[in-house]
Amino acid sequence: PAGHRAADYIAQQFALYGLQPVGDEGGYFQTFPFTALQLGSVPTLRITDGNGTLHNSYKLYQDFKPVVGAYAGAGIGEGYVVWMVDCTPQNFHGVNAVGKIVFCRNGDVNRITRLAVENGATGLLLLTDPSQQLPAYREASLPVWIPEPIPVFHVYPDVANDLLAGSGYSI
Repeated sequence: PAGHRAADYIAQQFALYGLQPVGDEGGYFQTFPFTALQLGSVPTLRITDGNGTLHNSYKLYQDFKPVVGAYAGAGIGEGYVVWMVDCTPQNFHGVNAVGKIVFCRNGDVNRITRLAVENGATGLLLLTDPSQQLPAYREASLPVWIPEPIPVFHVYPDVANDLLAGSGYSI
C-alpha cells in the first residue's frame, strides 16, 4: 500500500508539472513483465581428478555463482578443464574445446559463452575478481536463447587456485 501511495504522489507531481502521461490507458502508470528464475536444484561445482576422486566441493555464492541467460543455463558440464586466457576467437583457434570445460578470465559473458558453445564446450568457468563482482551478489537471470545452453559459473580465486594446482600456473 505504501508503494502505491508513493506512486500516486509522483503521478500527481508529474501532472502538476504538466508532464503528459504515456503509460497504460493514457495514465502515468505502465505495466511490464517481470520474470524470476526458480532454480530446480542448488547448483554445485566439484573438481575431480582423472580417477574420479573428489578433491573439493565449493559453496554457492561464496566460491562460485551461476550465470543464466543467453547461451548459459541449466545442465551438467563435465570434462577436462582447458585454460583459454580471455576466450577470444584467437584463443579458441587450434584448441579443441569439444567436451571440455572452458576456463578463462571474466569479460563479456554473452560473447564468451557463445564462443564456448560454438566450439563444443560442455561448460564455462569465468575467473572473476571478487572486488569487482561480489560472490554473494545475485544477478538477474535473463532468458535463455538456445535449446541446449551450457552451465556457466563465475569462479573466484580459491577455485581457480585448485584448478591450477600442479599445472605450474597461478592466478
